[in-house]
Amino acid sequence: NGKSFHSNCDLCFHKPVAQIVSLIREKPERATWWMEMEQYAKENFAKSVLEIWAGKRSASQLSKFCHASVYQDLVTAIGFQKEIGKFRKIYINEPLDGLCESTVTVRFKDRLRSMALRFEGVDHKWVCTSLDLI
Repeated sequence: NGKSFHSNCDLCFHKPVAQIVSLIREKPERATWWMEMEQYAKENFAKSVLEIWAGKRSASQLSKFCHASVYQDLVTAIGFQKEIGKFRKIYINEPLDGLCESTVTVRFKDRLRSMALRFEGVDHKWVCTSLDLI
């Protein structure tokens, strides 16, 4: 919840900056672990989206991680791809605290496309507020 000094979300963006800095000084490996976990979560989200677009996964599995408009777009797009795309590269940028933008390059057979995702910190979790396939 961002209020306790030590918790399972030590580097949560809801904590004051001074507290996060203090926690990193105490155990620097937390920063590396936190970044790896954020990337893992976003990769899994993106992989699930590709499976939904291919009709291999239910969109309801991502409903709690999506803004209502993104979820509605996912439901509408179920099965619009014939195959599950393959990741090539994932780029993650956090321009502000509580905001994360990701670009994923995806290969669909002989076509290369980009998936753009935007996540915002809402109620102590990352929520996808924008999702586009370019």
